[in-house]
Parts: sequence; structure tokens; C-alpha cells
Amino acid sequence: MLVHHFASDPHSGPAASVTPLPDLPALGQGLRRLTGLSEYASTDYFPSSSQAHLHALRLARLNCAGHLAGNDHHLVAYCSDMAHGSIALAFEQAGYDAAALRQIATDGAGRLRCDLLQAAVRADRDAGLQPFFLCGAAGNSENGTVDALGRLAAIARDENMWLHLDASYGALARLAPDLAPLLGGMEQAGSLSFDLYRWGLQPYPTAILFSRPPSSGVVSARRPATPDLAAQLATSLRALAQWQQLALPASELGRQLSRCCALARRFGLAVQQQAALELLLPVTLNVVCLRYAAGASDALNQTIVASLQGTSPCAISSCRIGQQLAIRVAVQDASLTPEQLDQLLAALLAAASSPRRASTQASLSA
Repeated sequence: MLVHHFASDPHSGPAASVTPLPDLPALGQGLRRLTGLSEYASTDYFPSSSQAHLHALRLARLNCAGHLAGNDHHLVAYCSDMAHGSIALAFEQAGYDAAALRQIATDGAGRLRCDLLQAAVRADRDAGLQPFFLCGAAGNSENGTVDALGRLAAIARDENMWLHLDASYGALARLAPDLAPLLGGMEQAGSLSFDLYRWGLQPYPTAILFSRPPSSGVVSARRPATPDLAAQLATSLRALAQWQQLALPASELGRQLSRCCALARRFGLAVQQQAALELLLPVTLNVVCLRYAAGASDALNQTIVASLQGTSPCAISSCRIGQQLAIRVAVQDASLTPEQLDQLLAALLAAASSPRRASTQASLSA
């Protein structure tokens, strides 16, 4: 059972109706063991992803403290141009100039281009700036993209940058044997964050941050010795208490996540078979990014999203892929059937044709 990963006594189980909540260090160790990421030393809990990213930025700043002359204005950071908006929000909340966050272009699969990253780092160093933070995607919350994690880790090491990963979907995807190989290199980052309310199957917003200690010796003076901390403790522990009580084996959760991804890939193939639709990115995990492309505007695609929200069996929202607004379909329920996804596709096409007919009729009447 999942609860076995969190119990203070490894031989105890959920025999009682309510399982006792272990202390924070035990929870942190259990989470890291569950995801196969025991290399990390600390687990912190936050009410939102942006706050988890903000803490990662703090660790990155401490990591480079020994290389600075007390001037943070020279610090620059890097992420992809498809990174979730919470990364930029955290960067600004940390007090850095938004222009110092370099957004690196991606390839056709939505992965950060390492050659352009290296060129940007060289240019910044030549300009007298200090690269200190690199954010990569390991099944990020925006589009499920997985960057070349091993290459990013190597670049971060060579350039003395802190590597942080948005692993909103990727961390728990490691529970599925067929998905884990996609995430090789995740264990090499300085920190990574993920959300329990996505694939943790919980209704409460709780972001988890795994991290290593910064290399700078000043960390002991800035951070308490306890390795597992929480922001807004009561909110976080409500979420963890709920997750702890899940009567679901870790292997079964992995199977369910694998099925979600298989359904998403099937849906992506169905999208490609429709002439009016365009699949904007390859389906890596459980997120499908598409667009009604038959001469459609962003406004029409946003209308389609609005018409499907609340009735779709999947999580429907919008995001941006390059300069285009995309319809984002996240498959998060393993009990869905292929027939339900076929019905969703039909509903999407119907929603696209309805406003177009109304617009044509209005033009003719005018």
C-alpha cells in the first residue's frame, strides 16, 4: 500500500480506519523512496508550484554565493519558451528582473534546445553575467514535455548552475515501468518539484520539492538543520494525510498512470487522423496539445475549450505552443474507455463547427 512508504514503522499497515500521520522527515523519506529518488536529501511542502520554484531559486542563489561579489544584478537564469508560467512568476517573486530569465527556444517535440542554451550561456558569460539557475521539464504541468535531462544535467555541472526540474507529471510517472526510462537523468538535478493534486489523485493543492544541499558553505547559516520543512504547514499536512490514507498499491498507481499515457497517445493518433485538427506536440506522457487548424483563430480555439470544460471526461484547458493557442487535454483518469475519448473528439469537432456556422450565418445576413 502507498501508506507503507510513509509509516514510521515499516511493518505497520492501514489496519485501523485512520492511519496515524508520521512526522515530516518520515513523510519526506517515504515520498523519495516511493518515487525512486532517494538521492535527494530534503523534502519540502508548499501550497503552490510557484512557491516550490521560489524555494529552488533560493537554493540556487545559495549554491553560487561563493562565486559572487555581492551583486545579484549580474545573475541570469534559463528555461524553455514552453515552461509553465509559475517559473517566471517565482523568478519575479524572488526579486529578479524578468529580462534576466532567458527563455530558450524548443525543438519540434517541445524540448529545450541544448545547443541554443549553451550559446546563450556563453554570450552571457562574455557579457560579464553569472548564469546560476537552469529549469528543465520532466513531464511539466504545461504540456507534459520531457527535456533531455542528462544533457541538461551535464551543462549545469559544467557551468556551475543549479538544475531545477518541473516534474509535475514526471516524478510519479517513475512508478510505471514503461514510463520510467523516459525520465532518465531526473536524479541528477539539484531540485525538482511535482504536484500531488495531479497524479497524486488528491483534491488539495500541495507541491512537493525534493532538493540537495547547495554547495556553498553559507547554507547552514541560512537554513535550519531539519531537512524536511513545510510552508503553510496545516494546508500541506491536510493534503499529505489524505494521500497517506489511499488504499492503493504503488504498483497499481503506476499501472494507472501508464494507462493514462496510453489513452493519451491513442487520442493523439485520433487527432492526427482528423484533417481539421493539428497535433502541436508529440504526446510524451498524458497531455495532448492540439488545435482546430482549419483556418481557425485563437478565439475559436478558446471558445472550443470553454464549451468542453465541465463536461469533458478529461481536464481541458488552453496553453500556448509557440505563437499559437493550443487546446490542452490531460488524461488523468485511468478508468476512461477509448469510446469516451472518441466521444470527446466528436464533441470537440462539433464545438468547432457550431461557432463557425454562426459566424457564417451572421456574415450572410449582413
